Amino acid sequence: MVSSANRDAVEEEWGKFGLLEHTDIVLAQDVGSKAACIEAMLRFGYDRDKVLMIGDAPGDCDAAEKNAVHYYPILVRKEKASWEEAIATAYPKLRFGVYTSYSAEKKKAFLKNLGG
Repeated sequence: MVSSANRDAVEEEWGKFGLLEHTDIVLAQDVGSKAACIEAMLRFGYDRDKVLMIGDAPGDCDAAEKNAVHYYPILVRKEKASWEEAIATAYPKLRFGVYTSYSAEKKKAFLKNLGG
């Protein structure tokens, strides 16, 4: 997991909601930018085609693109629906290697949601 928040805050929040037990590594602001964190994570041998950057800001999308990994947007004012779709649709597509075509659709929706 990659976050621009400080490590203590991330570990506290993710621990509170039981997410840390599903996380292999926590890369926070003490490691560097999100792009640098993804780059560092990839050095552990993760398959780029199995990495999904989930975020709600253009910088998240840029960090994913810089590292040639997939991106899934959490849309502003549509957060709950975005997370539900991530679980029901995005994750299975990533898992079965068919995320790439879906990615273009999600990026278009992301830019439209931002007003672009």
